[in-house]
Amino acid sequence: MYSQESLQLLKNVLLADSELRHLLHALIRCVELLLIASNRGGRFKIYGVNAALQTAFEKVAEDFDLMSSIQSFLTERGCVDKRKYRVSDLRKFPDYARILGFKDKKTYKPDKLIEFTIPRGWIQNYRLMVSPVLPHGADRKLRDADYILDSNRPIPAVIKEALAEALYWKIESFSLAPT
Repeated sequence: MYSQESLQLLKNVLLADSELRHLLHALIRCVELLLIASNRGGRFKIYGVNAALQTAFEKVAEDFDLMSSIQSFLTERGCVDKRKYRVSDLRKFPDYARILGFKDKKTYKPDKLIEFTIPRGWIQNYRLMVSPVLPHGADRKLRDADYILDSNRPIPAVIKEALAEALYWKIESFSLAPT
């Protein structure tokens, strides 16, 4: 199943080169067969296969020094999230701050907001729980909404509108994924 974003990628970038398109379809077919076969083995097997595939993708990106190119491509395509975090939260979760490239100037006050552009669409090797801090009144749009934000599901319009008004994002928890 293709998302709108992946379909645009296919149309705009990959269709220009027929050899690249052939390689992409071959890989998609292999991944599809692995997931179908593991799904037949049960929920835990498919989770294990998914984790192994993601680990293999990460290793290929690392071995061929592709991460900066991947991040640049995602940024060029607009696959980014704009987030503001408080310095106090970044200090509380230094591993996440390091991933963001935050350089802590000791002169920053704890309530200072720092804006980041975070590329999305590549495998995250961490678990992050954040919540938007909304201005008075914007939270009314969400009062009946029970929704967990993640990068795998589309966000309903009413929630997008409210999140666009976020003053900043509070970091609730952060942990690196086990290796």
